[in-house]
Amino acid sequence: LHPALLFAQTCWGPMETGLSEHVQVIGQPSYDAFEGGQGELYSSAIVMRAGEAPSIGSPADGSPLIPLDILRGKHFTFNSLDSMSGIVGLTRDLEALGESLDIFSERSESGGHRASIVAIAEGRADVAAIDCLSWALAQRFEPAAEAVAVVGWTRRRKG
Repeated sequence: LHPALLFAQTCWGPMETGLSEHVQVIGQPSYDAFEGGQGELYSSAIVMRAGEAPSIGSPADGSPLIPLDILRGKHFTFNSLDSMSGIVGLTRDLEALGESLDIFSERSESGGHRASIVAIAEGRADVAAIDCLSWALAQRFEPAAEAVAVVGWTRRRKG
């Protein structure tokens, strides 16, 4: 942390892994405007190349929709190891189903949600979990998102 930092936005993953000891939460975004979001809660869209699996909408009740049969054996890419939306939330949802990240044949760190979307569109990875806000932005501004579709959703959680 920089001593001149006044305020910033972060993912809840780093907050749960120690950042909360050094900062104070002063606000929380609302995800109401985005598919997969409700108030302070968000879901991550589980995305793959378009046409490889049926596209699905976010469950109205915020429950996870994890298509294990479709995900098994795929190359999973994620933005960073401490990301709630990119890997931690999906890991927890898989564990609730008696599974783990071992369902994936390969895992790689992309460095960002946008990079994960591009990697999938270009065939360098098969699947990623993208928070609903980042997914909405990608659909609007990232051309590679046109080649990617939502095949599942993580459980809604604090974002």
